Amino acid sequence: IPASVERVKKNAFINCEPLTSVAFHGNLTGFGERALEGCTRLTQAVARPSAPQSLTYGTDVFLRIPSASTLYVPMGTANNYRQAKYGSVANPWLAFGSVVEWTDGDVNFDGTVNTGDVSAIYRLILNGDGNAALCDLNGDGEVNTGDISALYRLILGQ
Repeated sequence: IPASVERVKKNAFINCEPLTSVAFHGNLTGFGERALEGCTRLTQAVARPSAPQSLTYGTDVFLRIPSASTLYVPMGTANNYRQAKYGSVANPWLAFGSVVEWTDGDVNFDGTVNTGDVSAIYRLILNGDGNAALCDLNGDGEVNTGDISALYRLILGQ
């Protein structure tokens, strides 16, 4: 979902069977009711907001996603995503079977953000081999050379 999207609207992806991965960028403000309900092939999601409890949530946001799905969250925020309640709404993130903390840009999970991650993005672009949700670093909803540029900025600390 492009970074320009601030709220995932009610029923936006309801019963979207082909959806296998999705990324939510840090400027997200909330989810409407049943936004991703019934995405029965969703196996991984990347959530970049560091304070998920500050988002607004409708009911049944992730109802009927696979219990074996993985949620990737920013390093140090897993507890924020595992809180029992988010205001008056049950925590929708508990629908994910596992939560993995991750450093933005470390798309090959070797523990560092470096040129190995650039190679991983190239492999995804050229061969479809990799996790598109993790590789969309510039938030435009696509994995392309713009993400490689964003990764170089991360590596260089810019």
